[in-house]
Amino acid sequence: MSDTEPIDRRIADAVRAARRERQLTTRQLAGLAGISQPTLSNIENGRVRASVATLYQLAEALGVPPARFLSDGAGTRDGHDETGRGARLRALPAPAEARLEAYEVSVPAGHAEERSFQHAGEDVIYVISGRGELAVGEQILPLSAGDVVWIDATSPHRFSAATTEPLVAQVVTARTGHRSVASTDN
Repeated sequence: MSDTEPIDRRIADAVRAARRERQLTTRQLAGLAGISQPTLSNIENGRVRASVATLYQLAEALGVPPARFLSDGAGTRDGHDETGRGARLRALPAPAEARLEAYEVSVPAGHAEERSFQHAGEDVIYVISGRGELAVGEQILPLSAGDVVWIDATSPHRFSAATTEPLVAQVVTARTGHRSVASTDN
């Protein structure tokens, strides 16, 4: 697995460790996260790069912040490139006990995040640079540098950038509570 990038290996190890802490099988976690068991197995073995949406689904199912998957164990967090589209999610530094999570989202010109995603809590989004759109459910919100938007993060949402310039935004998530995942003997 020498061709696996360090961030992919960290994500693989962090997902597996969180699943084992909760004493879940790959089948159980895949079902909770709404993904296939082979996809989860491929993520845990570093064979595929999980999309940002999939990282959020796994985090929700495990009751952990997505930033946990981007940590190197020493508190340093790295970016995560969206497969295929070039969108990048970078967790910003915060102590493990922080109630807020902060991320930088970068979407190249003319691209969009592959899939919408949703999670518990609320997001406040500050557009650092560029222009684009934020789809929230059926609503399309135009975005440009300096805009600030609040959304209910339980609604499906995704970013897209204008064709002429990339979009860079900071997202601060206040989680209203993680789904509780109990281990099962089934």
